Amino acid sequence: MSDIQLVARELTCPACESSFVLHTPKSRAYQLARRDADFCPHYEGLNPLFYQVWVCPRCSFAAYKEHWGPLSEVERVGMRQLSSESTEGLRFDFSQPERTLFAAILSYKLAYRFYLRRMPTSYDHLGGVQMRLAWLCRIGNDRKREIQHLGAAIVHFAEAFDHGRKLSMSEGKIAYLLGELNRRIGNGEGAVDWYMRAIKMDPAKGEVYRMSRDQLYEAKESIRFFQHLQMVEFLKPLPIEHVAELAAQVKSHRVVPGGKICSKGEQATSMFIIVKGAVRIHPGDVSEPQLATLTVGQYFGEACLLTGQLRNATAIADQAAEVLEIDRVAFKTVLASNSEIAAELRRMLSFRAEQMERWRGEVTGGKTEPKGPDGFMMRLLNYFDVR
Repeated sequence: MSDIQLVARELTCPACESSFVLHTPKSRAYQLARRDADFCPHYEGLNPLFYQVWVCPRCSFAAYKEHWGPLSEVERVGMRQLSSESTEGLRFDFSQPERTLFAAILSYKLAYRFYLRRMPTSYDHLGGVQMRLAWLCRIGNDRKREIQHLGAAIVHFAEAFDHGRKLSMSEGKIAYLLGELNRRIGNGEGAVDWYMRAIKMDPAKGEVYRMSRDQLYEAKESIRFFQHLQMVEFLKPLPIEHVAELAAQVKSHRVVPGGKICSKGEQATSMFIIVKGAVRIHPGDVSEPQLATLTVGQYFGEACLLTGQLRNATAIADQAAEVLEIDRVAFKTVLASNSEIAAELRRMLSFRAEQMERWRGEVTGGKTEPKGPDGFMMRLLNYFDVR
């Protein structure tokens, strides 16, 4: 694959002056599929984001292409000293043509370290490196580290907004990014404030205005979701900041009376929390007698989320309803932060199984869960890869 999709470049390291070959993707090796609201790109084919940082395989000097120029003698000495202080760059052989996700993350960490020493007041560049690290963690479904890097990016972009000179992007765009990054870490009120600033800074109602206006609604919605999630029983052990992070990840679905939310036999890995109206649960087809009617604050679909099995019931809106959907990635973060949640869900699963047994004369799904709390907990933690 390397010979077909990658092109070799002969380079000289500005720091140690050694020569090496760097491989980067050909333009036809990838295609942009979409972008997230914080501009994170998603590609079909190779991911060029993995290769944007050039790394010397000998001394681990790392930088973007535009900063791969000659260094002054003072800079060269500083970069060499920095290289000698850490062996982190040796964790991957950057002479290899192809880069893994791990190698891509490592390359940005190396670049960030060098930029901190070489360009400490280039706050927008530093923020951009941290934001790309967050993107890579998102690709790897590592929500915890994504939030950490988003937080670091927020600090640098705020410094750029307040003190930056010769910025690589407009102040309005930086304000928008600060709004979006705050929204993604669960700081809804901070996001609203930055979006409002960005809107005011684009009186011509251009791209920044339109993006900020659209995401302002999302930020206000996340604040509303946060208020609902705080009232859900099994989430009460969570610290407030973790509930806020979860609120930024859930999806809202509004359902008309009689509308189907999910069906028995579907393959899915998410659960639902009712924030408006009521939902009927049927053990099979809607023609069968209902098993229960759930109302605001109650939840369903947790068995599917916890085990990865097919849905074992059908959910129908009994009246106009709104439900929040939590997927597996979001729930993994919740579970990792507080294992008490598993105990509440274990209790609810047992109760629901007893309900189903009374109605159907058999255990949910026809399978027996491991007996006792230890068995359930081990299965739960293994499924979510939480240690």
